[in-house]
Amino acid sequence: MQLAGKSCTVALIARYFRAFLVQIGTIRRYVLNSHSFTTRSIETNYPAHATLMVWMTAFRIFDLLKDSAVDFELLYPIGDSNASEQAATLIAYGLLTTAKVTERPFMCKCACFAWQQLHSCMSDAFWRMFSWLFRLCVGAVTFNYPTNPSSVMFLELCEARDSISSETFSDVLCSLDWRPADLRLLPGKATNSCLECLRQILLKTADHRNALIRLYTFFGSRNAEELTGAESILQHYFNVLCARIMEPSPMSTLCELSRESGKAWLEAMKGHCVDVELREDLNEWDIFIRVATVVCSKCESVWRSFKPRIFSKFTPKRFREMPISSLIEMLTLFLAFAYSTDTREVCEKTSMLIMSIFESSGKDRQEVLLRAVHCQILMHAERGLDDASIIKSLISLTDKLNEADSSDIYAESYLFAAQKGLELSSLHRFLPRMSSADITRILEASTHFTTVSACLWKVAVERLLMSDASHSIVFLTTQLRHRCVDNPMLASQRMALITSVLLSEKAPWTNTAFEFLIEFIQSLDGEIRFPIESILPLWFAVVLTHIESDGLTDVSQFICTGFRSFAQDKGFPSKEFSSDISSTDAAVRWIFESVSEIARRNEMWAREAMLRWLEPVACVLQKVLPKSTMEVCTQSCRIASYIFRFASRLIYRSAGECNFNQSLFVRLCKLYIQNTLIVRNFEATFLDESVPNYFCGLLMLPIASSSYLQRIAVDIIEKFSLDYSLKQKMKRLLGDHPRFIPILYAACKADSNAFKFLTAIA
Repeated sequence: MQLAGKSCTVALIARYFRAFLVQIGTIRRYVLNSHSFTTRSIETNYPAHATLMVWMTAFRIFDLLKDSAVDFELLYPIGDSNASEQAATLIAYGLLTTAKVTERPFMCKCACFAWQQLHSCMSDAFWRMFSWLFRLCVGAVTFNYPTNPSSVMFLELCEARDSISSETFSDVLCSLDWRPADLRLLPGKATNSCLECLRQILLKTADHRNALIRLYTFFGSRNAEELTGAESILQHYFNVLCARIMEPSPMSTLCELSRESGKAWLEAMKGHCVDVELREDLNEWDIFIRVATVVCSKCESVWRSFKPRIFSKFTPKRFREMPISSLIEMLTLFLAFAYSTDTREVCEKTSMLIMSIFESSGKDRQEVLLRAVHCQILMHAERGLDDASIIKSLISLTDKLNEADSSDIYAESYLFAAQKGLELSSLHRFLPRMSSADITRILEASTHFTTVSACLWKVAVERLLMSDASHSIVFLTTQLRHRCVDNPMLASQRMALITSVLLSEKAPWTNTAFEFLIEFIQSLDGEIRFPIESILPLWFAVVLTHIESDGLTDVSQFICTGFRSFAQDKGFPSKEFSSDISSTDAAVRWIFESVSEIARRNEMWAREAMLRWLEPVACVLQKVLPKSTMEVCTQSCRIASYIFRFASRLIYRSAGECNFNQSLFVRLCKLYIQNTLIVRNFEATFLDESVPNYFCGLLMLPIASSSYLQRIAVDIIEKFSLDYSLKQKMKRLLGDHPRFIPILYAACKADSNAFKFLTAIA
């Protein structure tokens, strides 16, 4: 640079350099004629480096004269360019040739630096040169041979047509590194020149996928100012892809994920909006979406220009006609823009489009459209935006579904509405056709509702009979809690329905009833009143078929508290209540003692109540008790002994009042006395505690008028009179009812244990 300002000296040096260039030839000539260029390591190919260095030195010298009046013979006598531009063109042509031969953008770092120096020195003229060279190579312009060339070797540009492919041009341009501060693309004219040059190249590029991959990297490293004008490139590829959009294509990974769920679609779509490596399985649409979102999220001017074009490209009719895969790609493009650029406006336009094409679309297309709506809802939730309008659209769309074949997508949509506390009025049409898994999810999502439709309640109750009833239990107990607060009468009716189902013949076991009771007491606050009369049959069934446990004790204490409040509300007397009842036995005994106290003032109510509470339980016991373990059987017999002792008069009906053999009392006698207590061998401690309760209850009944009661009493005496302790207790009990002794004596067989016992006390 010591020569700056001394143009004559520089011109002289330039003439010598021109002669030197004639001697060594162009970079392209060396590349094409040097066998070592492709066989030797480029790092040790010193002639190649030397050739490039000579040409770059010549270019810098020629560049000093570009604004000078001093001139000299051009490298080739064609065109109106100066020597520096001609040198730059030949250098660029040579570097492009090396890229073609080596199949990589730059043969080495020297080549990269050479490109950067060309751009730095030429500024906007660089893009004119690059564009002109490209058009020359693809045949858009011609370069005829001169009449009297001074040097044939510089006329290789005359044969440039079809020598360098557009892919090589785009590969080189997109791989150039402009990040150094003094080499960055300047905003305005220089930027537009670069992108316009790139657009011209891409218009001639047939391999769209690889071109898009290069663009993804190229645009990813640009800032907003450097991307001004990129909408023309986006529009080009959008047009290219849309031209084939009506053609069926294989389902991509993205398409498969979008048909899985809205959440899966959103997660896959997010991959288009973040800076990640491109996978091999991505198709042209997927890569274009990534390129477009990268550009539009950075440069608002590009987004403003490109936005109206994507939404006006197709009519609703075309959206209805295009293949499912194409529809998914278009919707993904919209959603990607919504996520990365403008959530509110894009979602609004997308929703309007979906509404316009939904009703006339087929089932598969409707599923895709609804999942796009799901995706928008999730997007709004993730960003804390108001999604009321989208939820409203979702509800409107689901009402248009056909229940015959769309129950699965309806269930998926229902969950989004349920999260907002909204219940769809059309639910009753789809519930009967839903899968078990979908119903489970709906119950789980609707649990927090303060009110639910009758159809959903009915389904939840029916599912109590299934092996996995946990979701139904949680749903029903939560709903009962709400009804206990705002409508106790309805709560009582619904509790009665649940009890009848759990104690029906279809119920396989009472475990579900136990789980229900535990969940129910956990869902209630201490101050909330609950329908005790409706829940008592369920509790009796549980305590008669389960052994003592912490959970059962908690439930029993809860029932006692509720029964005490119930009795007080009714004005009924009850046995003194102990708040620290420590066992289920004590709880059951207290309740039956209390009912016995109530019967002294209102026997009719007590008799009817006992039938209501115990009649459903007898059906369950007939099925469960014969198959139960000895431990369960012992506990059940102990609990049942309190029924006989304190309530036998209340559950007994004479033959004139009912079908005696099918009455509740006879069924309980058969279950607990005839088929269990007398048949099985129990521990003496248990028998000493429980048998007197059964015997005492029988002696309270009209034995004199019932041969069945006489036979039962004699059977008990026959079985247990050999035990000294029980013998003494039965003797004392009969001592309180001496009139029954001759009656029972007459019912005994001679020489039986009962005969001997009654003879001894007669």
